[in-house]
Amino acid sequence: MTRIRCRLLLIALLLNACAVTRNERASGVAEDAQLGRGAEIVILPPDVELSSLLASGLQEVRADWTLAAEAHVRTALEQALKQRGAKARTIDNFQALGDPERARQLTLLHEMVGYSVMLHGLGTGKLAHKTGFDWTLGSGARALDASARYGLFVYLRDSYATDGRKAMMALALVGVGVSLGQQVGFASLVDLDSGAIVWFNVLASERGDLRALDKARESIELLLAGAPL
Repeated sequence: MTRIRCRLLLIALLLNACAVTRNERASGVAEDAQLGRGAEIVILPPDVELSSLLASGLQEVRADWTLAAEAHVRTALEQALKQRGAKARTIDNFQALGDPERARQLTLLHEMVGYSVMLHGLGTGKLAHKTGFDWTLGSGARALDASARYGLFVYLRDSYATDGRKAMMALALVGVGVSLGQQVGFASLVDLDSGAIVWFNVLASERGDLRALDKARESIELLLAGAPL
């Protein structure tokens, strides 16, 4: 399955969830996944991308918004974990790691595994033979950090309607729904010794704005709700 197809399926699932409620979460957790206070967690560079939602419905990535959001998300994650009693440490970029290319590949792997968890672990395509939550990034995860026991991976996409898109809202008067943007993503806590995903959470929201730190904090609180800390 290509990355494009996976993204389309993920977005379709999340949009369907938000048709029922303004905020939707779905969680998965491994057995005995209580990390407890004082857990050592390294926050990997979050995979964040912000876009303008054009009148046509196409999205245009905004580099300036994305850079601001990356910084806000890192700050919000670090603050949220420390408030939960974790010994959190943030890696600002892959170049700070011993093998930056391998770290990037593991981040891409997390994206693909996250799609799989969404579709086959928590969604309507749940696999009948899976009786537990046993998703993994593989033993290579330890290469990300030599000391922390756990790694936190975050994937977030957010979009905001342009004025032209907002004008399309007039179509809603004749029964055609028009989205003004969507915040979707997921987070995973990974045991770096084994690569096992011990906790996974999905966020889908029609609200939120990662371009502002206070709003980013609200989104991260939703994303980390239920974390075993």
